[in-house]
Amino acid sequence: MIKKTPPQSDHPDKPVGKDLVVAAVIEKAADLFSSHGYDGVSVRDIARSAGVNHGLIHRHFGSKENLRRQVLQSMADAMLADVKGAPSFSDLSARAFQSLEKHNRFWRILARTILDGHGTKDIHERYPMARYMIEQVKEAMAQGNFSKTLDPRLIVASMFAFSCGFTLFEPFILAAVGLENMPSEEARAAVLDAAMALISLPE
Repeated sequence: MIKKTPPQSDHPDKPVGKDLVVAAVIEKAADLFSSHGYDGVSVRDIARSAGVNHGLIHRHFGSKENLRRQVLQSMADAMLADVKGAPSFSDLSARAFQSLEKHNRFWRILARTILDGHGTKDIHERYPMARYMIEQVKEAMAQGNFSKTLDPRLIVASMFAFSCGFTLFEPFILAAVGLENMPSEEARAAVLDAAMALISLPE
């Protein structure tokens, strides 16, 4: 008997096995959610882009909503890995700022999710970066870098507000203050230094 050659897949390198499927789906979902918004993407769109059967998304993620949470959580964990081990709080802040740019899809998805009217429970179940930075602020306070009268949570909240805002609106912000001709890398470093000076104690 002559064996028939099986039909070629539209995705010759399509992922096989749970780990590869989950990784591929998270990666493609991040691309699509950041480009088109959560409501502008279907499970079938994600499955097609990832090269998997859409039923596998339901099997491994349960729902589109849970997939979005896992996409955001995956990138949040990656950003935490970027900043851990920083030798000082100022270096940690610089690393965090750089990680924002590296993982820009995270902030795009986050912004779209909030603007679409979804609550925080639709975004995150845990906040690893915030928790870690709060502990680092407490340590910096113990070393005399910040006033002990400040609430560590408010310091981290202000840093998040600054970093998220600048990341999303950098061209507008620089143009508004007359710095649009400053090289982007130089502008980010200078803005970060200015922001840190506002919350740090004078030496």
